[in-house]
Amino acid sequence: MHEYSFALELVRLLREIAERYGAGRITRARVRVGKLKQIVPSLLVPCVEVVAAEDPLLRGLVLEVEEEEIVYRCADCGLEFNASLGDLRAACPRCGSGSTELVAGDEVTLICVEAEEVEEDTGPQG
Repeated sequence: MHEYSFALELVRLLREIAERYGAGRITRARVRVGKLKQIVPSLLVPCVEVVAAEDPLLRGLVLEVEEEEIVYRCADCGLEFNASLGDLRAACPRCGSGSTELVAGDEVTLICVEAEEVEEDTGPQG
């Protein structure tokens, strides 16, 4: 299950972001996962929840996952078209050319991170 490995890496990245920007607890993150990555959102979310629960900066994190379609562009006619997971190097549906280039569906993108502000300690009140 590579969802767990991905969850570990995502939590590491979110912690790094929180530390770099001096954020409080990260409450929400949204990622877009290309279908070619073959990461199952319904498996990824609980993996991230388990890993994040171990870190005070990420405890209670809500992860939103968007799936990105597989999109090719025809080198001959320029048409961009969706393809299914089994259509590696899909032929263009308009002109039939096999000269196509993958333009979307193989990336993972961190879209949004929300965090609580760090409350500054003003010292003893008196």
